[in-house]
Amino acid sequence: SQVAPYADDYYRYDSRQRVTLETTQGAGATGPGTYAYSYTTSTNGSGYNSWQTKTVETLPDGNQNTVYTNYAGELMLTDFSDISDPANTALQGKHWITFDRYDSQGRLIEEAEPSAVTGYSDSYADLMNFQGGTSTYLSNSSGVINLHDYGASTTATSTTAGDVLGYAKDDKIQVGQSGTPILLDSTQYIAHTANGATVYPQATSTVYRNTDGTGAETTSDSYTWFASTNEIQSDTTSSPVISSSENGPGTADATTVYYDTYGRPVWTKDGDGFID
Repeated sequence: SQVAPYADDYYRYDSRQRVTLETTQGAGATGPGTYAYSYTTSTNGSGYNSWQTKTVETLPDGNQNTVYTNYAGELMLTDFSDISDPANTALQGKHWITFDRYDSQGRLIEEAEPSAVTGYSDSYADLMNFQGGTSTYLSNSSGVINLHDYGASTTATSTTAGDVLGYAKDDKIQVGQSGTPILLDSTQYIAHTANGATVYPQATSTVYRNTDGTGAETTSDSYTWFASTNEIQSDTTSSPVISSSENGPGTADATTVYYDTYGRPVWTKDGDGFID
């Protein structure tokens, strides 16, 4: 009781050394505020789309964050619940839910924003009751859903840019789970082999400026290498071409960065020939 007025933080733990209570000076409306934490472990089987731990955080104002994670500790769902907003009673009882979904390798493939999530139930291992690729808790025609794709095979060679197995390939967006995915950006890679080992640095990065996934604008990279190694000696980045009709030069602006054998940038030459 004597130390408490001068303490910044106070913690309590459960038998598994998890925080169950945190009191922080200044976090409350008129002084210290208390955060409470409770944990639930499910009996679901291990899987990237099967929740294992539920954590409920009660905030100093009484509102709650509920978080579900899989056995690997990856985030599956977050639910912010407005329980007692004194400034806006219309918000009381509202939920803002974000849902993440993974592939068989634990890579994030789908992010559903609160605008697309209508609810959930932790009686289902996947929380969303997916049946045949469709969830009963995702809107069919409204809300934002972000999609992520990965290379299904390696097509990149030392001379031709392409995909790499398991590497990020593209990002898409769609309206509702029945919406048409629209391409936002994509990435390709180039192969380089030395001493029996192959690396795949980025070769191109493309963004699509139109709402139908067209209008590609591509930034490309080309490399030189230290002899008989996979260490990059220089990286030349060429920006998308800006045409003369858009007051551009009509050619790609290029910047080259040179590195030492420790991978540290040594000097840079821009498209006008200036060196730093």
